[in-house]
Amino acid sequence: MRIILLATLILIAFAPSTVAQTWNVEATLLSDRWQYPFNFTPGSRQSGPLFILNATDAENFNRRDGLAIVQWELKLPPDAPADYEITEATLTFWDRRQAQYMIGTFTDEGIEQRLEVFPARFSHPYSEETWEGTEPYVGSDGNGPNPRNPYPIDLVTSASVENNVETSTPWAIGEPEGYTPGAMTDAFPIHFRFDMTNPTIQQEFRLDLQSGLSTWFVSATFSIDVIDTAEIPQILFAEAVSNTGFGTSQQPPSLELTLSQVDVPLSNEHWDLYE
Repeated sequence: MRIILLATLILIAFAPSTVAQTWNVEATLLSDRWQYPFNFTPGSRQSGPLFILNATDAENFNRRDGLAIVQWELKLPPDAPADYEITEATLTFWDRRQAQYMIGTFTDEGIEQRLEVFPARFSHPYSEETWEGTEPYVGSDGNGPNPRNPYPIDLVTSASVENNVETSTPWAIGEPEGYTPGAMTDAFPIHFRFDMTNPTIQQEFRLDLQSGLSTWFVSATFSIDVIDTAEIPQILFAEAVSNTGFGTSQQPPSLELTLSQVDVPLSNEHWDLYE
């Protein structure tokens, strides 16, 4: 009997695994805002142009001059396991049909033009818990260099990247779906897919799930002379969903998190039964 039980256990251990169960986190959009010093209607604009300034133009401004900041409330499913890992995390934003910008080209300073995301950090008197998206802008506004609040942080160093576009490491890079510059007839999504095998990214989202809030900056390393142009990304906020001038398919910014249960190895006590 001992031999039969042991053989059965070995067969079970090496049997093909079934599809693991997953759980989707409920993410509710709380606020979206163009974080720019001359945005006079914070929290109510329909879109946010994303751009940087050349070093020579940024003496009294932040290099990442045109940003967007978006916040979600997170709720774990009631039947989510206590021991879980986050297997997938994706931020999705939409851009208007008029877009003409070219991903992967370079600025005059040799900076690759792309879309990036960074988690937000807050300093007094602001906090993530009390953030509404309509607060007065804090940062450089042409009257001298001032730190931003809130501010985006680097994946590797955790330092603020508001003035770093050359050596910063984004947490994810935007991938436009079905985008042909200058030939779009509808709005299109841009997906930021995170590498959840990175322990820093895994920990960031786990802390977000614990706090129930997730706040992210969207940035683009496109340098321009005129803000309202099709030559730079311009993400659409929730207020733009019904604006057919931008397109008919656009959706509010979204965050998708997928969890799976962590397999806990059997303890030695389970094997002692057969000795």
